[in-house]
Amino acid sequence: MDHDSQSIDAQLRLANLECLGAIDEVTRWLARTRDLVSCGESYSREAFRQSLVEVQEGLLGAELDLAITLFEFERAMEEQAK
Repeated sequence: MDHDSQSIDAQLRLANLECLGAIDEVTRWLARTRDLVSCGESYSREAFRQSLVEVQEGLLGAELDLAITLFEFERAMEEQAK
């Protein structure tokens, strides 16, 4: 195995780990959403709305990060296949 193929393998492993981390982040935001909804009756309407907006923004950001890391992972896989 030459240096270039080792570098590509390392890039693929790193991209894989980044994808898994991004998936975990989306999962955490979904869990926060579930927790918010499950105890929503204990919030005032305004507090619930504010918390919901914060959770939605976090989830959207995490989903965007996941989409980017999936794209980078796919590119790393393509490089390895060459």
